[in-house]
Amino acid sequence: MKKLFIGDIVSQAWDLAVKHWPVFLIITIVNSVFGSLSGGVDSTALSSLGQHPDPMELAEALTGSFNPLFFLIGVLVSTYLGFVTYRMLVNVMDYGRPYNEGELMDVLKVDLAKFGFFFGVELVFGLALCFGFALCVIPGLFLLARWIFVPVIAATEDVSFS
Repeated sequence: MKKLFIGDIVSQAWDLAVKHWPVFLIITIVNSVFGSLSGGVDSTALSSLGQHPDPMELAEALTGSFNPLFFLIGVLVSTYLGFVTYRMLVNVMDYGRPYNEGELMDVLKVDLAKFGFFFGVELVFGLALCFGFALCVIPGLFLLARWIFVPVIAATEDVSFS
C-alpha cells in the first residue's frame, strides 16, 4: 500500500473541493437546512427559567420545536455524506488522486441496498459506543479503538453485517 502523507491528502481534497464546488455547496446547504429545521433551543423559554429551573422545564426549553421528519431527513443526509466521503477517501488512498468529473458523479450515485447496510452499521456502531461510554469510559474507548474502521469498511467493501 502507498504511504500516506497528510499534506498530500489535504491538498488533493482541496483540489477536489475547488473543482466541484457547486456539488459540495449544495450538499452542505441541504445538510445545514435540514439540521436546523429539525428543531433547536427555545431561547426565550430558556432565558425565562431563572437561577434554579425545574428539570422538566429545562428539557422542554432545550428541545424547542422538534420536528421528527426534518430530523430523520437530516440524519439520512448526514449519513449519505459520510458514506460518500469514506468512498472518496479510499479512492484517494488506492489511486493517489481525486476523482475526475465523470467519476465524481458516479460516487454520488449510491446503491440503496449498500446505503441501507451502511446506515445499519452506523446505527449499531453508534449505539454500541453510547452503551460502552454509558457503562464507563474504558469500555467505550475499547469499542471505539476496536471498531474505528467499521464504517469505512462498510462503505467501501462488499462484506456481511457480522
